[in-house]
Amino acid sequence: MRKLLSIATIIALSGGVAHANNSTSTITQNNNANKATVDQSGSLDGAMSTILQTGNENMATVTQSDGGLGIATPTNSSDITQSGDRNMATVEQLDHTQTVIIDQISSDNIAEVLQGSASDGSTSNNKAEITQSGGGNNQAYVDQRVSSNDMVFIEQLGTNMMSIADQSVVGDNNMSTNMQFGDGNMAEVLQPGDDNMSMVEQYGDGNMAWVNQPGSDNESTILQDLSDNKATVTQLTDTNMSMIDQTASMSGTVTVTQ
Repeated sequence: MRKLLSIATIIALSGGVAHANNSTSTITQNNNANKATVDQSGSLDGAMSTILQTGNENMATVTQSDGGLGIATPTNSSDITQSGDRNMATVEQLDHTQTVIIDQISSDNIAEVLQGSASDGSTSNNKAEITQSGGGNNQAYVDQRVSSNDMVFIEQLGTNMMSIADQSVVGDNNMSTNMQFGDGNMAEVLQPGDDNMSMVEQYGDGNMAWVNQPGSDNESTILQDLSDNKATVTQLTDTNMSMIDQTASMSGTVTVTQ
């Protein structure tokens, strides 16, 4: 059965029709027991949301709001595709010029993206992309609530993995890329500073990576293969570069503080 608009979505949008300007929401639901909710009642400049649910028992929730600053429409955009089963995707976009793309190909995944903290133009131009495939049961969390010009790319091709990218503590112009392949890998990246770059690539099983960049203009690369490796990078000062290669390691531990 093909359903173009869920009852929950109609209720969410009905309160914002008189206020939203040029906002659009497109929802396509195939198969059974999918749920989608879109709230654009605070989108004064206009927003765009697209949800495609072709699996079963998926849930997608999108909230979009801006301050009516005359930014080109659409000021916020969200694109969610759920082709697996029992996936959950949550997007919250405040302020303006935020972009989210979530693609949940496998099943039992969770993806959450929070962007912007106000509607006064102080946080804007953030982007997050999450792809979850493979065996499923993966989790990805992106926090860009008090930042501008930040980018996050997360790809999870495997099972039981977790990825966290936190750019919420004032830092601007940061980039985080987490690539996870295998089973049971974990990566957490904190970027409270400015102009930082982090890349984590994890192959194999049970690898763990932590990156903290409170300084500015830093670069960190972590490569992990085989199994049970641990890597920790802390870049407290500015203009540092760190490269950790654990591609031929098992149960290795590396700690870098700069």
